[in-house]
Amino acid sequence: MAHTLSAQKRIRQSEKRRMRNKSYKSKVSTYLKKVNLAMEENKPKDEVMEAYKNWQKVLDKTTQKGIIHKNTCARRKSRMMKRIKTMFPNDNSVKTKVEAKAEDTAKEVVEPVTDNTVDNVNTNTDAE
Repeated sequence: MAHTLSAQKRIRQSEKRRMRNKSYKSKVSTYLKKVNLAMEENKPKDEVMEAYKNWQKVLDKTTQKGIIHKNTCARRKSRMMKRIKTMFPNDNSVKTKVEAKAEDTAKEVVEPVTDNTVDNVNTNTDAE
């Protein structure tokens, strides 16, 4: 047991945080099981994607709170999306955020910028 009051307080705080973090991690794994179950039962794409979106939401919240590292979160989402895409190979509606963003930027028409202002031209003809 710790001797100082501050050390005892840190022990209490870390125990509270451990229990809170455990709860969030448990919630993530519960939603992950729902996604895996939907995939194993060969549910339609809509149900699988709905389960994936719910899991992704919980995972992102857990990452925001600092319980899971952001790279770990990104890796898990990437791997799950890869599994979903192999399950629905001919379906082009299943897209990652990167693919959707690339498609959106390809659709945008870039217009040239025309600037009719004169750049620092000294029009003063009076010489001193």
